[in-house]
Formats: sequence, C-alpha cells, structure tokens
Amino acid sequence: MKDKKKTKSKSLLEKYNERQTKGNVENTLIKGAVDAVASSVIGTGLGAIAGDKAPFAGLGLILAGHYFGDETGVLRIAGASTLAFGIAKAKEYQNNPNLGTAQKRISEAKDDFLTAFHLKWKNEKKPTEQKVVVEEPIQKKTESPIIPSSETPGINGELDFEELTSFELKNEELANAFNEENSNENQQEDISSEFDDNPDLSLI
Repeated sequence: MKDKKKTKSKSLLEKYNERQTKGNVENTLIKGAVDAVASSVIGTGLGAIAGDKAPFAGLGLILAGHYFGDETGVLRIAGASTLAFGIAKAKEYQNNPNLGTAQKRISEAKDDFLTAFHLKWKNEKKPTEQKVVVEEPIQKKTESPIIPSSETPGINGELDFEELTSFELKNEELANAFNEENSNENQQEDISSEFDDNPDLSLI
C-alpha cells in the first residue's frame, strides 16, 4: 500500500512537471493557480506564523527549493512570498504587542488578504479602538489693565485717604488762587472806572 501511494504521488508530481505552459491555456491556468496559492496563501501564512523570523524562514524555503531540485517552483515561490511578507511586517511585528501570538498574526493576515482582493469592503473597528480627538477652543488671555500707583487701593481694599486729602488740598489752593486773581482783576476794573467817571477838572 505504501509503495502504491508513493508511486501514485510521484506520478502526479511528474505529470504536473511535464505539463508545458507555452501556448497551452489549460496548463497555464493550472500552474498559475498553484503559484498564486503558494505565494498568497502559503507564503503569507508561513510569514504570519513565523512572525519577526519570517525573512529567515523565506530564505530557508528558497534555499531548500534549489537544494532539493524542486521543479515545480512552489518552494521558491512560497519562500519569496514569505521573505517579502516578513520584510513588510517586520516593524509592525516588533513594535505591536497585540500581534505577539501566531493566532493574532494569522487573523490579521486573513483580513489583509480579503482587503487586498476587495473581498472585505469595510474595515470594521471596535468602538474601544476608535480615538476621538476633541479640539478645545483657544482662549485668548486678557491682560489686566495697569492701574497707576495713585489710583490703586490700599491694603485690604481700603482707599488711601492721605492721598485723597492731599488732592483736595491742592484743589482748594488752586481755587483760592483763582479767586484771588479774579478779585484783583475786579478791583483794578473798579479803580479804572472811578477814574473814568471822575475826570480831572484841574487840567481844564
């Protein structure tokens, strides 16, 4: 039974390798589908499982394909896809603690696959992951007017009465001086009017 299975699997592999794609649409579609699956599903899946070690796993698959003489090219294609996937995700896998397990990385790779082929139209996020940024209005700082020292209130909100009394005294002095000037002017006017009313008759 084991010999039959070996010969059967070997014959299938040989048949696959013997298929010529040049000028043959059927063989081109078959081998193209195998290459697409090996690069997209197998390569990204191995890269998600390996995590930050995916570039090294990809290089290992490429070397293994050449060493074992893989005529199908599946190992080399999967290795190249794993290498590219690991390089693209290296920074994210190293800095994102949410992708610390292989299961989470595979889940994210599945979402990326569906989004890349437009099979997942909306990128749904949990409400907890959505951050709402509220911009606060900028308030202008109002500068308090500078009050001269003569107008500032005294201690405990009481006015300085000494300055007020000195101000009143100055006003009184100015008023008295003004009154004196007016009285002097009035006296001079009265004297001049007396001279005008009583002319000097001795000169006649």
